[in-house]
Amino acid sequence: MTVLVISFLPPTVGGIATWAAVLRERAPRDGPSFRFIQMSGARPGKPPDWWIKWMYAVGVITRVSVALRDKPNVVHLNCGLSPLGLWRDLAIARLVRLRGAPLIVHYHGSLPDVFRSLPPTSRIALKALIRRANRNVGITRESVSLLERLSGRPAVFLPNFVDDRWLDVSVPASTDRSRLRAIYVGTCSSRKGALDLLEAARQVPAMDFLLVGDPRGDVEAALASPPANVKSLPAIPRRGVMDLLRDSDVFVFPSRCEGFPNAVLEAMAAGLPVVASRVGAVGEMLDEGRGGHLVAPGDVSGLVDALRELAASRELRMKMGASNRRRCEAKYRFSTVFVELRALYEGVAAEDGGATTAGLAKAVPASALPGPSRVSSS
Repeated sequence: MTVLVISFLPPTVGGIATWAAVLRERAPRDGPSFRFIQMSGARPGKPPDWWIKWMYAVGVITRVSVALRDKPNVVHLNCGLSPLGLWRDLAIARLVRLRGAPLIVHYHGSLPDVFRSLPPTSRIALKALIRRANRNVGITRESVSLLERLSGRPAVFLPNFVDDRWLDVSVPASTDRSRLRAIYVGTCSSRKGALDLLEAARQVPAMDFLLVGDPRGDVEAALASPPANVKSLPAIPRRGVMDLLRDSDVFVFPSRCEGFPNAVLEAMAAGLPVVASRVGAVGEMLDEGRGGHLVAPGDVSGLVDALRELAASRELRMKMGASNRRRCEAKYRFSTVFVELRALYEGVAAEDGGATTAGLAKAVPASALPGPSRVSSS
């Protein structure tokens, strides 16, 4: 079986690029053969002008047209849900269906939140895209429900995953610093709760805070004169992120809008307790009270209380961190989630382009997935 994956890839930043990079590197040899087509997205530095984005879009559509000549068994389109990108994705979907290839559209983000914020014209594109897919995939339960309402057909829930290699490395028993460190990883924007985090840091002066990610908007100005216990770093490669996570004590993630954040998965894999906002799939990822604490978006006092509780007890931090790592190993390891993804590909291919959900292939045991496969990128 050949799967054509159309997606953001590094050096594009963000969860979609991370997802696709892990798939490209870790897909098993005895599974589908993958070909990747790179979509251009956000990178460190100034975002490109709209006309440059349109040029990128035309280039992607052209490469997809060429790749479809090889007649892949399945096309997997990762949708970032941006207002302009939805029109690009709709054009790709129409081209794929015109060539007779089965299409999976994978929506990365909290679809209900995005849908409410989209301009009316982009909602039209999104609805049309949903109707053209053979199978729609969401990363939150709420997203799946909305996909089913808009399409009138069953949709699929698929959680994000973390690279097995991150879980195969042991977690340090403790850190050597004299002060505890809380770490945040992600874009530093008000939408991601970075301003809330800075205010919480002011109220917990006994703990140091490390923000890893490129600043945006008001946060960039705020980080010009941050609290004394706050340090920020620009976005860095994932390997460096994992090293920083393993050298920290608490992961804090006060985002106001999320899907299924990879940053939280990576913190869980690193054995950290998590303090996060109850948004998107975070409440499902985290076993509240066992792996950390969830607060309402924008609840700075809740963040402060949770951070102070964790700062006061090393035993609690270690217990919660160990619980998160076990949960990540059991549910979100790549080789585990890939079983579901592989079954999805086989089922959609077996339907010969139909839109029903009958005939999904039986899942292949994780033990039968030995190692990386050959992949190509365009």
